[in-house]
Amino acid sequence: MSGAAVRAQVDQVTAEEFPKVVQRLVDILGGPNVAYLGGVTRTSALAEWIRGERAPKSEDRENRLRLALQLSLIIKERFSDKSVRAWFWGANRRFEDNAPIAILGTQSLIKVQSALIGAANEFVSL
Repeated sequence: MSGAAVRAQVDQVTAEEFPKVVQRLVDILGGPNVAYLGGVTRTSALAEWIRGERAPKSEDRENRLRLALQLSLIIKERFSDKSVRAWFWGANRRFEDNAPIAILGTQSLIKVQSALIGAANEFVSL
């Protein structure tokens, strides 16, 4: 994916209403994965987010979900939803064989955002 295409995609996800971000992520990654990234233990919380009845407890969690959608869309340019899920859960040498979902769920976004985007782009260029 070209730099311009990635920037356009980032702009789109950044501007998208949060309930739609959550719905798109649930469709791609599945409820349990989105709940993990959103910092909730119940997938029923996701339905409340989708309906706009509530939001994550922190802006950081919302930003993690937006980044997860950006990463998912990069990979979906070339692969299926199943492959997107596999990439999120697979060992990744960029992260000392930790799974991207664990890195995204636990590390500082400022520190890992570029590396995650780079890893997703590298995956689709293989």
